[in-house]
Amino acid sequence: MLTNKNKLVRDYIPQLIRQAGKEVEVKFLSTPEYQQALLTKLLEEAQEAASSTNQYELIEEIADLYEVIDALVTSYNLDREAILAAQVKKRKERGGFTQKLQLISSTSSQLSLETLSETETKLLAILKDDLQAKIAPQAALIDRQPAALQQALQRMGELSLLALRVPEKWGGTGISELGFRHFQMMIARYSGALAFLQTQHQSAASMLVASTNESLKQRYLEKMATGEVLMGVGFSQLRRQGKPIMKAIPIDKGYELSGEVPWITGYGFFPNFMIGAILPDGQELYAIAPFQDSQQADGGKITFTQPIELVAMNSTNTVRAKLERWFISSEELVSIKPARAIHARDFQNVLHHGFFALGCAQAGLDILATNAQKKQLSFIEENLTKLSQELNYTSQEMLRATIKCDAPFQEKLQLRVKAINLALNCASAAVISSSGAANYQTHPAGRVYREALLFSVSGQTSAVMEASLELLANSGK
Repeated sequence: MLTNKNKLVRDYIPQLIRQAGKEVEVKFLSTPEYQQALLTKLLEEAQEAASSTNQYELIEEIADLYEVIDALVTSYNLDREAILAAQVKKRKERGGFTQKLQLISSTSSQLSLETLSETETKLLAILKDDLQAKIAPQAALIDRQPAALQQALQRMGELSLLALRVPEKWGGTGISELGFRHFQMMIARYSGALAFLQTQHQSAASMLVASTNESLKQRYLEKMATGEVLMGVGFSQLRRQGKPIMKAIPIDKGYELSGEVPWITGYGFFPNFMIGAILPDGQELYAIAPFQDSQQADGGKITFTQPIELVAMNSTNTVRAKLERWFISSEELVSIKPARAIHARDFQNVLHHGFFALGCAQAGLDILATNAQKKQLSFIEENLTKLSQELNYTSQEMLRATIKCDAPFQEKLQLRVKAINLALNCASAAVISSSGAANYQTHPAGRVYREALLFSVSGQTSAVMEASLELLANSGK
């Protein structure tokens, strides 16, 4: 009596049945029928594996699963390397199953690209593709050579990405707060030097938007998105306590500036920069000045040092400036802000520089993922999973706090410090997992480690410094 099986079997099964003295009937399937039968077989074998009662049975059923998967790969002519790459990519983005996690519930509060507008999503997708194709392969050169960094900055101008927070009526992109934070993380992931340089220009553009000087807006803003006009900033000195080192005195038709600017990034990149100075009544003056040695007819002058040798992002050309009775006309005045306005802005935007640190942390994890695939050491994979989970959580919490108007300062401060700590930890993991190769000048692990050092102090305030040191002091407890 014949039994109707009607299912896909291994190649030798009919022969084995005949050898046992039984009759057998087979059908040769067409390719579409065969592929469908394989998919059905996959479910069958998976169910049998799930029903295994001991280790021996599980081994046998997993072996059957492997055989079916191999047949599917061959039949569909799939690229095995592409499959492995997809596996690594998903593991990097979503983790594996090593933490034994079971999802009980979730809410709709998760913030991701889905919460952005369609236009912003497309813009960030274009940016990511361009960063991966054009910037990432040149990251080592961009880090060391100003000429390579200049080309990368020009590339951003060609994509009209240099005035993201400028409204469309002024030629900008008008990207949302959430979209801009995604942008910060993305660009820092692929080149810290480019992220650090372009943020000077983006900051200048944002301050111009808030200016009441309509003439300045018309002169600069529409050209800043494409990079036709580039501008740096130099007002970190306003954060210093004690006697102001850059002063502005009101005179006829303008102001006279004297003092020092200890840190301006982008010498040779930006023809102008936005300078900050303290007026006699304590108010803050912001104006536009030339970013090159210049002298005025009445004796006023501005001079710059040679680029300072930096540990990180040396290609960004950071210099010091000295101003002697430099006249700023009212036409170049951007704004007059209340005393300690920069401190109030730092308080409000405490998360701002933290998003660059998150992007740097992801850069470190990219290297860690590459090393995990190359070295096939389980502990690298385990640490990649743990750090990825921590980064994903911190990123979501920072994005949430950014758009949550009533988020307490202390909550945001702690998130900023976590981002800094993550950048340092992920960069260290990249170095350690790269072994001695990380010490090569061109190795990405060393570059990302140096970038993490700079992002840990970018836009630093006393509150950020204190909280960062406290976290370090308590990390071993």
